[in-house]
Amino acid sequence: MANSIFKHPSDMQNKSSTRPLLLKLPHAIHRQVYVLLGLIIPSTSQVTLSYPPEYFVFVWSAQSKTFREIDDDPRPPVSNQLFYVSREMADDALQAFYSENKVVLHTFNALFALRNLSPLALRSLTFLSINIKIRKPITERFPTRSNELACGRQVVEEWKRCCDRLAAHIQPNVLELKLNLDTADTHIGSAMLRTLSALPILKECSVAFEMTSSRELQPLTERTIVSCPPFRFEDLPIELQLKILEYAGLSAPGDLRWLKGIGYILNTCAEMACGIRGWPAIRYIGCHIFRARYNSRDPCWTFPASLFLFSYLIDLKDYAPGSSSIALWIDRLDYITRHLNVSNLVLSLYLECTERSCGQALDVDVENRLQHDVAMPEVYKRIVEPLTRIKGLKDLFVHMGRRGRQGNFLNSVRDKQEAELEQVVMGPLYDAVARGKYWSRPPSPICRM
Repeated sequence: MANSIFKHPSDMQNKSSTRPLLLKLPHAIHRQVYVLLGLIIPSTSQVTLSYPPEYFVFVWSAQSKTFREIDDDPRPPVSNQLFYVSREMADDALQAFYSENKVVLHTFNALFALRNLSPLALRSLTFLSINIKIRKPITERFPTRSNELACGRQVVEEWKRCCDRLAAHIQPNVLELKLNLDTADTHIGSAMLRTLSALPILKECSVAFEMTSSRELQPLTERTIVSCPPFRFEDLPIELQLKILEYAGLSAPGDLRWLKGIGYILNTCAEMACGIRGWPAIRYIGCHIFRARYNSRDPCWTFPASLFLFSYLIDLKDYAPGSSSIALWIDRLDYITRHLNVSNLVLSLYLECTERSCGQALDVDVENRLQHDVAMPEVYKRIVEPLTRIKGLKDLFVHMGRRGRQGNFLNSVRDKQEAELEQVVMGPLYDAVARGKYWSRPPSPICRM
């Protein structure tokens, strides 16, 4: 009989019972066990990371995963047997080792050891001190100027690889980093600092160059440390993000509508359904949308335009393929791809084409309504096809011309063509109506039910 892929509850219980007994103890107790074993050394000492393994006291080799000690040193060797008991035991021991100890790199070769650390070890780091001799990172030649530049380039390249590795795994606001470089060269120093600025926010950071004052490196060092990337807004819980947006005025208390010449306003304001009573003319007089006024009790929401003064709101209209605006259309789509979170973006296209614009787009003469109805789907297809540049769009809603009896052709045919255009971008199984195409659409004079 074939073995079942499903596990019996008793198997899971047996697995729990086989968990190392040390890990079942309270954290404070099994941490003290690590201290007694020498896995966690006193805070006054440091762990030197080396590559390949060297024979110093309390030196941990990332390559051979062993500790070394001097023969005449009275301190007992650090036990590393815990790393080979089980995967669970090894992970806990490694996490304790790298989070509780101060890790120091004294040579250029140690950067290779840092880069070869496991993701768990990098995530666990809390203190890292790096001391590099730029003039002679590998060889012991006399430190000439040309040798320093060559060695500097080698150090910068390896340091960039290490920073890329650190940036992918270290935890924000956890690592304390100290960087000591025995150089006063502006080019080497600035290259090291630029790479450092790409790391997540550090708990503490200090950078020191050789014992020589430098008017170029001093301000550059200060700016780099002060301008370390802050805690990202996107990393906050969604509840806090929404609360911050409410205080900034970016989260409106209701549905919004766009009015030409005014901008975004509440739907209740556009329909004059707010608390201001009286005749419509009186409502206009008392509304802040139509005159400059403010009342501390005024419940109306105002679009916080001052937050967007550093950029522009782009409104692309009157676009037809084949005209000069096609480059602008492609540019806007590339801008959306680069700067917007397309996974949360709902894009609506309102398409309406006259006989003249259809003829210009297809470079043919469209003289009557019949020719227009035949040519229009091809024009719309040319407009929609560039949207395939945007990958991962949340929703796409296409609306063609006016709906109703005055439309250019039957609504059922129009619905089918709209669905075909949407599926060109979103895939053959995409159903815009089921995704809320009509009830989520803002009122528009171009497209009405």
